[in-house]
Amino acid sequence: MAEEKRYRDMTPKEKLHEWLLTLLYLAIGAALALIISNVFIQKVTVEGSSMVETLEEGDALFGVRKIVLYRDVKRFDIVVIDMGDEGLFVKRVIGLPGETIQIEDQTIYINGQVLDESYGSSLMRSPGIAKDPITLGENEYFVLGDNRANSRDSRDPSVGIISEKQIQSKLGLRIFPFRKFGIVK
Repeated sequence: MAEEKRYRDMTPKEKLHEWLLTLLYLAIGAALALIISNVFIQKVTVEGSSMVETLEEGDALFGVRKIVLYRDVKRFDIVVIDMGDEGLFVKRVIGLPGETIQIEDQTIYINGQVLDESYGSSLMRSPGIAKDPITLGENEYFVLGDNRANSRDSRDPSVGIISEKQIQSKLGLRIFPFRKFGIVK
């Protein structure tokens, strides 16, 4: 059993070898962290007030990218949506594939049943395209902001129904502001 040499007893060549190994380990660790943060995790900073009470402007969150989710998007999840040239939107999933959505007199109906929810305490100015029943296709979602009076979401024809391809990640952990650090629901 060979004894390990103490650093001060090593030759300059052995010290250089140890330093190079340490740098290699650090480089591998940094590369893995970069891959994980770019492939599996998404960091988002909230802009605007469409998710107020739940999220506020400037909140920073981590989400799990869709590559990890395998279609595991559920009702009431907060998701990041790619809106092309308009950037990223943060909204709450309300309607799932195959469901029929309608908004009537401030009430959301899913397949004819009143949606029991504790989000969206503000009054909706308009039901938008959900004034009439909308049946979602196989890979389609209906999303709303929690600040229903001030949210550009699926009710707006310029946003409309969201395809599964547009969903980038599901948000879960608020990292800033520190006083609100924790899981977001």
